[in-house]
Amino acid sequence: MKTALEKKLLPCVSVALSLLLSGCATFAELRPADLRIANVWHATVPHGGKTSSLVSWWSTFNDPSLTSLIGYAEEENPSLASAAADIEKARATLASARASLFPGLDGSASVTRSGTDGDAYNRIAASTTSSGGLDASWEIDLFGKTRQKSEAAQLRVHEQIANWHEARVSLAAEVADYYVQYRACRQLENAYSVELASQRETIRATETAATSGLTSTADLALARASAASS
Repeated sequence: MKTALEKKLLPCVSVALSLLLSGCATFAELRPADLRIANVWHATVPHGGKTSSLVSWWSTFNDPSLTSLIGYAEEENPSLASAAADIEKARATLASARASLFPGLDGSASVTRSGTDGDAYNRIAASTTSSGGLDASWEIDLFGKTRQKSEAAQLRVHEQIANWHEARVSLAAEVADYYVQYRACRQLENAYSVELASQRETIRATETAATSGLTSTADLALARASAASS
């Protein structure tokens, strides 16, 4: 027959056992979220979905100057260098996490040489003693913690690689934008130069005609005013 104390302790023991069993449950596997985009958002892209053709998209302009500028910017840009360093750090973390899934082997070795000098009766001949050993260890991944750390490290590698590509594309787009603006300014400068040369030629022809009496001085003044306002 149960005592009053046993009746009071029974619910507490049941709760403790429930918590212990729940703690021994296997952790849920880490998986990236499945983000599904509605079909109405899909649209045909110029590269046909093959992103490999975008790796060096600026080469399609066939402009060596633009290609050279983007290459120089990639070499000297600190943000891109930092992104590349983050990739290497993430890969090192991944290698360490994967190594934890396998047995570890540690070795040691030592060599000792001893002896004493003296006469023939007291001298101890020199001797060499060597020793070595191997120590193997393996921590069983009982609850999947080590495996999940490895999967998380793999996801971080993918994340850092994506960050590097994003930084590279942004840098190339910025350089290309400034370069296109520069080329447009040069084209505009050439157009203005041609127009100025044409107006100067018009002024000279009008001056000659006015001197010869073929046109009025008003026409000459109008030509000069037109050139000045351009």
